[in-house]
Amino acid sequence: MIIIISNIRWERISFRLISEGCRPIPRAYHKGNVSEDLRIATIRILESERLEDLSVRRLAREIKVAPANFYNHYGSLNDLLLEIAVEHFQAFRKQIAHINRTCANRTDALKRIVFYCVDFACTNPQIYRLMSGYIPDAYAYPRYRIMAGAAFEDLMELIYGKRVFALTDDFGPNDMKTLGRKVEVGYGMYAMLCGLSRSIRHERIQRTFFR
Repeated sequence: MIIIISNIRWERISFRLISEGCRPIPRAYHKGNVSEDLRIATIRILESERLEDLSVRRLAREIKVAPANFYNHYGSLNDLLLEIAVEHFQAFRKQIAHINRTCANRTDALKRIVFYCVDFACTNPQIYRLMSGYIPDAYAYPRYRIMAGAAFEDLMELIYGKRVFALTDDFGPNDMKTLGRKVEVGYGMYAMLCGLSRSIRHERIQRTFFR
């Protein structure tokens, strides 16, 4: 902030009082904050805009760093987006665990997971897209593959009331026939959840129907 006193130009800077007088406190740059700032800026933008509106240059501008600095923390924009997806898969697993602990029976648990998934898709449409295959080669990213698989495994356990397959089965996006045979009912419900969430998100069904 600039102050003009008696035609003399001064800059206002932060001071602290010490015994020998006042001197400015240097503003330290914390390199480790950049990756977190990028993540927060991305999520904030996605609250009101589309995934297609993101770019490395824009995110760098949002947090006031050079675009080249982005690549000190993420290999690409997709890497950042997939890390955000991983974070939300982790939150989804915690929600499933909470529902399992607090529901009196499996019927109530199934109702709650349906409401949770639909509400999440409606209130976080861009994150939902990100978790649902927006990035075509997402399964080539190890952390995404592991966490998406773990979330699906937990969902199947909630649906069946028991553990029906393990992550060591290493299912991928091209293994739908195998999944269909192994967890036919569960995969059918998963497909229903996805379709219902997309339908309501696109306002094909009035959300008031669920009130």
